[in-house]
Amino acid sequence: MNIHRPGLGALACGSWLAVCSTTALAHHSAAMFDPSRTVVIRGTIADFNWTNPHTNFEVIVLNKDGTRSIWAVEMNGPNNLVRLGWTRTTIKPGDNVTVSLRPLRDGTPGGQYLSIILPDGKYLGGEQKRPSEK
Repeated sequence: MNIHRPGLGALACGSWLAVCSTTALAHHSAAMFDPSRTVVIRGTIADFNWTNPHTNFEVIVLNKDGTRSIWAVEMNGPNNLVRLGWTRTTIKPGDNVTVSLRPLRDGTPGGQYLSIILPDGKYLGGEQKRPSEK
């Protein structure tokens, strides 16, 4: 016998939306970045990925002791970056850049993008002024 339960579909749909929304919030968490600190790095672009949901790039940085580190920098998605003046060719491997970022809390080389100074001196970023170089 088939019994129709009108509220069951709404309950299932609501439960599904609740699960999906918590997953989306977890995905967009910035908890791994330290919002109290800004780090400025200078180096050479190793890779640039113009992808959804987050564009990202890697910068090869020469450390004070002569060793090299590869910094992974996470950005917004392409849709948001286009509104800020970016294109898929704004940076490319071999470009020497200065990047301002919120570092990863665990100390590994990487962080959340704040701004960049391109090889031609053009500044792209959310900060009102250029970061001081360190």
